[in-house]
Amino acid sequence: MSLPLAALALTDGDSAIEKVETPPKKWMNEDVSLFILSFSAFFTAFYLFIF
Repeated sequence: MSLPLAALALTDGDSAIEKVETPPKKWMNEDVSLFILSFSAFFTAFYLFIF
C-alpha cells in the first residue's frame, strides 16, 4: 500500500522546508549578558564579605 502521488504534491503556497522566524536580536549577545551577570554577582558577593 502506498499513497497516491497527488497526496505528496506541493502547491505553490507550500514548501518542503518551513521558514523559521528568528526572535529579534537583543542589543547584547547572550554570552556577554551572562558574563556581566556573573561579574556583577561575584562583585556583589565579594563586596558584602569584605564589609
